Amino acid sequence: MRASTFVLVAVALAATAGPVRADEGAVLGVVRSRQAEAHVPTAWSEVYGREIDLWVREAGRAGLSFHVVGDVELSEGHSTFDAVVVAFPDFDDPRSVPRFQALVEQARRVLLVGGAFRSSSAVERLRVACGAQAFELLPSTTARLAVLKGRSFLAAEVAPGALLEVRAGLPAFVTSSPHALAWYAGADLEPFEAGRGVEGSAAVVGFTCGGAEVVWSGFPLSALARDGARAAQADAVVANLVSWLSGQPWLGRAPWRDDRSLAIVLAVDVGAPLATASELVPVLDAARVRGSFRVDPRVGAGPELLASLARVGEVEGPMPAEAAPALRPLRGDRDDCDLLTATGGGPATAVVPRLVDDVALTERLGGLYVLGLHPACLLQQERLSAITLFLATTKQFPAWFATRGEVGAWQRARAAVVVTRAAGGFRVTNTGPIALASFPLVSYRFGADDLAQLGRRGLFLPRDDGGTTFVLDLNAGDEVFLPVSGR
Repeated sequence: MRASTFVLVAVALAATAGPVRADEGAVLGVVRSRQAEAHVPTAWSEVYGREIDLWVREAGRAGLSFHVVGDVELSEGHSTFDAVVVAFPDFDDPRSVPRFQALVEQARRVLLVGGAFRSSSAVERLRVACGAQAFELLPSTTARLAVLKGRSFLAAEVAPGALLEVRAGLPAFVTSSPHALAWYAGADLEPFEAGRGVEGSAAVVGFTCGGAEVVWSGFPLSALARDGARAAQADAVVANLVSWLSGQPWLGRAPWRDDRSLAIVLAVDVGAPLATASELVPVLDAARVRGSFRVDPRVGAGPELLASLARVGEVEGPMPAEAAPALRPLRGDRDDCDLLTATGGGPATAVVPRLVDDVALTERLGGLYVLGLHPACLLQQERLSAITLFLATTKQFPAWFATRGEVGAWQRARAAVVVTRAAGGFRVTNTGPIALASFPLVSYRFGADDLAQLGRRGLFLPRDDGGTTFVLDLNAGDEVFLPVSGR
């Protein structure tokens, strides 16, 4: 396998990048285009430089040697690279356009960041050649949220359902695409972009161009807010892109148990009349779904009912703080009473399409969905058919139906597993006190020989995003080395 090389299109020079060598064998090439920088509007004059500084810095952290390519080399050079990154692609010099196209056509992976601020023949030719959609500048410069497609390499090791913030006052481009890796969203995830719909609010898209994989981000990655808890998520997204560009194998933890796409929790309030809770038991039993029961101590639930509830779920008691999951549902807990009110007093089954839409969105983003059920609302005997229909429909999703305690236990177990890159492969360590059976790991860019070796250690299955799920048994304190050479 030949050495992996790639180009980062950059503005920053060697002051931040280190010594420059005109070496075609450099692992990383950094192209500085003063043409592109000159076309960035004055209001965003520093954006280009910050974006390039980001990629130069991250390349250094990854230990990749690099070569800086300027406009002259872009016009006259003959080097080829495995991957190319272009910030605000805008090359109108007749000499640079064919060179730029040649770099893209010869690359295996191409990352485009931001859109062109004016018409660019290079960008237009790339669109025609690759069939890529046009990015357009969003009119608002206020802060906006970006939500990642949960089942994608871009979201690997990012907290399930994490919301990323693109800082206010910085450019953000949007496109329409069925191949989105991220979308723009409001704080409540609705609407995505007014009048555009979900697919019309794509913030990051992925597509193929000839033999190359292409990712086009509509916002500069340096524009991601890195305050508080969002810092780790932003850093993970950038690290995932660096790993993808390098072409090196990657291994991490699956977001959910059994590598499911989302988790669903039924949070059931047990109150008067108690008959409503007991009538829910056969519904959950038939669907093979477990519930999280919050018992009001004032209603005097007897031991027989409590035993029945425990058989089909988890009886939390009034203050289940220690069992609460660490993750926040994407939209907070959904309340059945609120949804019934929103339907205007129609039949209870009228809420089911709205609930299913909720679950579909949560699956897309790979998050946690919590549905609250109450005695005065869907738990009434004449409305239980709505719950039956909801369960029958959502069982078609690749969802993990869990209790709050199970979600919390999974998060603790997942946090105890540490995956580190080592010479010749990866080291997986269970730092926790509990043995973990069938712990799911996710890999990308593993070769056929790697998968054959893994098959001797555990089960592996292909994912729908080009990766592979690998299931491994880990005893408490286990440290397992997995040799990996890559494709």
